[in-house]
Amino acid sequence: MDRFHPINPFARRESRSPSSVVTYKALTLLTWLLSVVASVYYTYETPKDGVYHRRNIWDQNYAHYSGFTQNYLITSIYWLVLFVLQLGYISHLFSSKLEHVNAACAVGSHFILNNLLHFAFVMLFVRSHFIWAEAMLILNFANLTSLYFRHNAYPRFIHLPAVSGPLAWTFVAIYWNGAIMVPHHNSLIARIFANVFIWSILVYGMFFIVVYKDYTMGFCLSVLSASLGVAQFHRQIMAFQWIFAFVIMAVLFVFTVVVAISRIQAILSNPARGPRFIRRILTREELERPRAYITQILRPDDKTSTEAGRSNGGGISSRELREAAAFMAGRFAAKEAAIKAHPQRRLTFHDIIIIQRATQQQRREEEEEENAQETRNTEENSIRERERESSSERDPRRESGPPVALIKGTGAKMSISHDGDYATAVCLGFQPKSS
Repeated sequence: MDRFHPINPFARRESRSPSSVVTYKALTLLTWLLSVVASVYYTYETPKDGVYHRRNIWDQNYAHYSGFTQNYLITSIYWLVLFVLQLGYISHLFSSKLEHVNAACAVGSHFILNNLLHFAFVMLFVRSHFIWAEAMLILNFANLTSLYFRHNAYPRFIHLPAVSGPLAWTFVAIYWNGAIMVPHHNSLIARIFANVFIWSILVYGMFFIVVYKDYTMGFCLSVLSASLGVAQFHRQIMAFQWIFAFVIMAVLFVFTVVVAISRIQAILSNPARGPRFIRRILTREELERPRAYITQILRPDDKTSTEAGRSNGGGISSRELREAAAFMAGRFAAKEAAIKAHPQRRLTFHDIIIIQRATQQQRREEEEEENAQETRNTEENSIRERERESSSERDPRRESGPPVALIKGTGAKMSISHDGDYATAVCLGFQPKSS
């Protein structure tokens, strides 16, 4: 095995020689182009060779109606987005940053094999060689599964386009092509089997969401479930399959937007990524009155911070880091919910401010405090009052009212929940009045 390791393209390596990087660049780009060209060409064109029925991809799809027939528009958009993201992944092979190149090369062999097997599947599928096409899908499923379990912790710019996106599609495609492959694929017995096996999509997606906290797998499978549901609804309204598909889509989507606090905590513990993440999520207004633990994480970015503070992540304790992760997970989930509740407005994180409305008791306390402040005339009392105000601004107990999302100045009702290692949020969308 030791002698085989140097020539094994799938072996894990910490670094690669310049010649191997050049090889990865060439093969990755060429096989990706091969996969893209074949997919796009046979989306519109019919093969001119072969002895079996020859159709383009979507003519085959609708010529063999089954319990796993896909909607051409949704699945085509899925692949278009995936191809664009894969181009972004390929660009990291040409990056000037060595860590990006090494990370991209780490999955390169599996990605190259995925492109070749996808190309083979398309060529066989459009020529009605469904058994061989199924064999290509199964081989690719084994390839991508091996890739996932060996490299599931890589950055999202690698994980989604090269790992989870193709793996989610391949899993669904095994059922799609497999249903076409069997005789009488639109019979009652075949549809009953489809009603049962469609739930494996939910089980498969929940496995990755729960075990690996991988929302990308959940999102990809929810989109493909939506494609399946729309196609089944158009085929036969009085049927269980489209209902099951939409239920699976909804469950996976809900669990996808649930934010894992432990993942946020890992980001915040990184001195470089933590401050960037906070500034990407919170607006300038929200940063003006930060929680104490947020300030400690931001301190490494502050030019006035000490060297000791920089080296120790601001000196934040594990308990405070956990509180910061829970807070940021809630804000992240809340803003994601607000964005999804208003898709027509094309919002970003910085278009939304999450505030907490003061209760009546808090308002009375603030009024009493303001009245008391007017009676303090000495400099000593003024200093003490400013110190008390500064500490109260950072005291999360003072902000105990219900949360509200201010979307470009307009309020929207919001609910944020924490349950163990998860944070989730719900936002009630509204349509702004046209002027």
